[in-house]
Amino acid sequence: GEEVLAMCQCACDYISQNLCDADMQGCVNKTTFINYLNSNVYFLEKQLASNAEIQHTFEVLNTVGEQLKKEDIAKAKIIANMVDLKKEKESELFNFAWLLCYDIENDLKEEIINKAKEIKDANSLDGLYTVMKDFVQKEHEGAKVFLDDIVQSVENGKKYSRTKTGNITDFQSGEYVVCLTPYDLIDIALNSSIKKSIADIVKTDSIINDSEKAYKIIKALLLYRIAFDQYVVKRRKGNTEWFISKFLKEHSKRLISLQSMLVVSGVETSKKLVSSVKATMDEALSSDSELNTEKLICELEKYAIGRAENGLDNLDNGVRTNHFVFHWLDYLLWLDPPKEIKAKAEQFIFVETTSVEHFMPQHPLSGEGHSSEWNEVLNTFGNLALITPASNSRQNNSSPKEKAEIAKSKMPESLKYEIMMDIARTSEWSVEACRQHDSEMKNLLSCYRLPQF
Repeated sequence: GEEVLAMCQCACDYISQNLCDADMQGCVNKTTFINYLNSNVYFLEKQLASNAEIQHTFEVLNTVGEQLKKEDIAKAKIIANMVDLKKEKESELFNFAWLLCYDIENDLKEEIINKAKEIKDANSLDGLYTVMKDFVQKEHEGAKVFLDDIVQSVENGKKYSRTKTGNITDFQSGEYVVCLTPYDLIDIALNSSIKKSIADIVKTDSIINDSEKAYKIIKALLLYRIAFDQYVVKRRKGNTEWFISKFLKEHSKRLISLQSMLVVSGVETSKKLVSSVKATMDEALSSDSELNTEKLICELEKYAIGRAENGLDNLDNGVRTNHFVFHWLDYLLWLDPPKEIKAKAEQFIFVETTSVEHFMPQHPLSGEGHSSEWNEVLNTFGNLALITPASNSRQNNSSPKEKAEIAKSKMPESLKYEIMMDIARTSEWSVEACRQHDSEMKNLLSCYRLPQF
């Protein structure tokens, strides 16, 4: 803030008064050097954890330094830009919103309380604190007034008395496992609000030129954080079960299963998930209504169908088969499970499956080679499943029947794999069985249509 700028000016004044052109050894004159310092040296604010050892941090910075992340540079440039334009209140509110987005593994309500306490001069944030605290405790979606109150309280410099928080225990960092990094979430918010990524901002100096653009960024950060906290699946550390924080009256199990399928499918699908949730939440806020879960499910399923269709030409490619299609198929099997795996479907939770398993192994332990018929179908979709690397390693090159017995009592990792193992247990995993399974699964993928709620 002002203290840092004053220190910078003090350093420049000292150099101006005590440095001679002769001291520059002919490299550059004193005036040019001072101008360079004024124009090109940036002071970046680095947020430290509340339990950080200050002495150790000071020694690290003084000796080996600390590699700045791109998001740290982007944040510092935006704040500096706001300060230069004399938008102090906006910069303080922006910092608050940024910090909330940066700690996405933590509960939003606790972070609002903690961050408001951590900021040195939080008087101008009282309005934000009160409104947000009230918002996250409401049971309904009537939050249309939320953003208006935030903006007005900052614009008008209103003061609000802070409500009592009660006995809040110290919050433990990293309570949840979430689908995006802080970088990804902030990057989405910046792209949404000002059409610039973190990488773009790092390369430029002029980001904010008016209050409207400043508030666009702040609003986007806050709303993405709220959407992320309340309507995007997460799980507690050490637990595999996914959940959504906000109570949903309808189709909650389906939405949780669909979202968790997208989460385990990678960063790009997770970004689409968060953006879709945010857009659906915006509609609810603008109409002062509840989030439309049916519309969200249809939008996410439509995206998944399109993504799966792009991989349908790459289903018979062994370990290079498109992974997303496996995840999408497991979701469809969860929606309408065949009777032989119905019990397993009720237990099924999406986990990070990243290893393509050949049910009939490529290299059997017996050492015997495959027939020409098996060689034709060995790398086809019917003989493949996506499981965890650990399970793939344990099963190695065992026969299909042996694999089915090994996994009989374990939690299901793939419903497609459960069907394959059921066939191996009850009859035989033959070339004919493989081809029939292949045909049935591909037919399910190609024939699925969006629900008519």
